[in-house]
Amino acid sequence: MRQKEYDAALIDFNKALPLDWRHAATYNARGEAFAAKGDFEWARNDFNQAISLKPDYGKAYKNRGMVYMEIAEDEKALNDLTKAIFLNTDLAETYELRGKLYKKRGDDERARQDLDKAKALK
Repeated sequence: MRQKEYDAALIDFNKALPLDWRHAATYNARGEAFAAKGDFEWARNDFNQAISLKPDYGKAYKNRGMVYMEIAEDEKALNDLTKAIFLNTDLAETYELRGKLYKKRGDDERARQDLDKAKALK
């Protein structure tokens, strides 16, 4: 998606949220648009809101974990990615992200396990 498309999507999400501010998927989608633009603080706020509205929303945990990886909050990223896996969300992608995070942290064995699991799930 291009910059203008993200901006247009954000305008639409901003119009939709006042109509039903309790819709976790809308916050998650808007957070994805903010993250794609590199607006990680705004993205994290939306993922937080999505999780507060729906505590078992694994995709929001995965997305927030990706944001934490981007802003180098690795422990929080690890916690969120692990929670997303527990909630059985986007498993291949989530295992791959967590594997990369383990690799970055020097935990080669866990990285290998997660990356192998991601590959098997694709």
